Amino acid sequence: MKKLDLLFVSISSFLTAISMPGFVGEFFIWFSLCFLLKALQEKGILKSILLSYVYGLLLLMITCFWQLPTLAVEIPRILHRYGTFGGIVAFILAATVIGAPPYMIFGILMGVGNKVMKMKGRRFEETFLYPFFVASSYTFMEFTRELGTLSFTGARLSDSLFRNVGLIQIASITGTLGLVFLIVLVNSVIFSMWERHGKTREKLIKTLAMVGFIYMVSSFVSNLIPPDRFSDPVRIVAFQMNLTQEDKYNSSMGEQVERVIDSMESAYSSFGNLPDLYVFPEAVFFDDLNFYRDLKEKLIEEVKKCETAIVIGGIVRKNENYNSAIFLKNGEFDYYAKIKLTPFAEILPLPFILGRFSFLRLLGYYSPGKRYNVFNLGKRKFSVQICFESFFPQVSRKFVKNGAQFLVIITNDGWFRYSTALTQHFSKAVFRAVENGKYVLQVANTGITGLVDPHGRILKTLDLNSNEMGLFEVMPNDRITVYTRFGDSLVVIPSIVMILIPLFDLRFRRRWNHGDKSKIRVHASQDSR
Repeated sequence: MKKLDLLFVSISSFLTAISMPGFVGEFFIWFSLCFLLKALQEKGILKSILLSYVYGLLLLMITCFWQLPTLAVEIPRILHRYGTFGGIVAFILAATVIGAPPYMIFGILMGVGNKVMKMKGRRFEETFLYPFFVASSYTFMEFTRELGTLSFTGARLSDSLFRNVGLIQIASITGTLGLVFLIVLVNSVIFSMWERHGKTREKLIKTLAMVGFIYMVSSFVSNLIPPDRFSDPVRIVAFQMNLTQEDKYNSSMGEQVERVIDSMESAYSSFGNLPDLYVFPEAVFFDDLNFYRDLKEKLIEEVKKCETAIVIGGIVRKNENYNSAIFLKNGEFDYYAKIKLTPFAEILPLPFILGRFSFLRLLGYYSPGKRYNVFNLGKRKFSVQICFESFFPQVSRKFVKNGAQFLVIITNDGWFRYSTALTQHFSKAVFRAVENGKYVLQVANTGITGLVDPHGRILKTLDLNSNEMGLFEVMPNDRITVYTRFGDSLVVIPSIVMILIPLFDLRFRRRWNHGDKSKIRVHASQDSR
């Protein structure tokens, strides 16, 4: 492996990372992978695997740099479970052992593609098939990052486009994997063009024209989207409590309940009985409210007084512990137990292998929930996702298929020092809204608390790191998008087919050539007679 290859990979990782939410902007995403493709050019399988691994490792470490101070400073300071050095080691191991390995799948596929084309005696990047093969390979790799208990979809290429309202409409059909395919396809076409002979000036003009055309189409589509119309909206008060982690972890259950009641009284004095729903962030209660009968009754009475329903993050203990979204309405108690738990912080995946990471847990480990609950507000129905779950399109898709007419995300992002982390998390709400054609309201402890409409437009947000409440209007709907109906299959299946085409083509050519040689031998033997 040459040093120049590592330099190209590093440049590609850096340019891709600064295109992510919270950094510079999306422009670089359209050519950031060209340097990676240059490094992988004509490489064998092993070198392609190593280079792709390095790319993924650097991309994740740069994009998710905010995890380092959380692991090395915030958690040790508050939970006193391990020191700074342990946090640094955890950050490195999480990136090297868990985050980066899926990128090797892309390296394997590219290495195989290079080998097949070499056997044909052709340069891969000069073929018509190349851009589609590369885009399919990267998209398939991204799909695998959604799978299993170690799954993580941070630094997905599509995240860079979360403010590009026109382009992200694709997600209502293909999900974010369709956007990933488009981004890699454009990168591959640009790379192929620059590898051909020609004047640099002409190549530069063509590159800018291609990217410019994409933004022109995006602007055209964006202008076609109609404005929001509110006839009979659900009115929701979101409480951004802005509590420090010390206040959250060191307060008693009584103090936690009083804090909620005070917030509700403040909202009632401001909005009266207008709101249909109050929503609080994740992990407001650090114990099961059912174990505190007097406090539970007091909270229920406050809910009745405010003539509303309430969603609040807490713990439910029923044989097992669940990180939950508690729903109170008319004295009734219901809850949704988080299904997609955060690895190591909330659940220990593969304990027989990764048991040494148990020190990273927060309050304790939870069990994953089993039901994709839908809550009723009269005739309106909604579901709640908790924190990390908004990273995964399958969760919101299942909620909508179960009848949810709008979605709520509750989260506690108070661990993170940098707004980059908050922006990256909120960007996921944008895609969940477009994928399912639903309004999505995210309510966070320190931010970002905000509302996204079904087209991915950010309608309203509260100020970061502020203790405030906001009134949001949401329009429920029963729309079922193409993506909600079919999921990732519309992208994954064609991608697999596109990956297999070169292999089948090579096999066909071998059989054809073998057949030709057999005919030649037969004719030769006949002539000799």
